[in-house]
Amino acid sequence: MRELAQVIPDPQILLSLETEELAGKMLFLFRKQLGNRKSSEVHFILSNMLSELWRDTYLPNEGPPYPFELKNEIQNS
Repeated sequence: MRELAQVIPDPQILLSLETEELAGKMLFLFRKQLGNRKSSEVHFILSNMLSELWRDTYLPNEGPPYPFELKNEIQNS
């Protein structure tokens, strides 16, 4: 769900959103990922989406889209 960091680059803004506001933004991102695929062909798995934000390794000059110290707060939002 790296697109989330493009839509909401500031982690404090992300954390300040109400649940319904964040859900609305995420629904648009899911819809964009769906593209023209049939809904029966697509599965959204939370652990896969989170692993896109917090990978185990990064290339040089690359890092997580949000500060690692906020990982738990962001995942719980």
